[in-house]
Amino acid sequence: MDIADGDFGMLEFIWRSCKVVFALSPLIGMVALFVMAYDDPAAEKKKRDADFDFALAGNEE
Repeated sequence: MDIADGDFGMLEFIWRSCKVVFALSPLIGMVALFVMAYDDPAAEKKKRDADFDFALAGNEE
């Protein structure tokens, strides 16, 4: 592959680049999922505190 071939060389380079991106897209998606799937610490603490915010019936003295 020689990019200096003109339009054909550039099209071949673009096509091979697209194939690499398509081949790596599941990996790119998983990395994006793990990077963007967290909340700020205040929102995370609020969600965790809400999980344990309950009272058992019949436990009153």
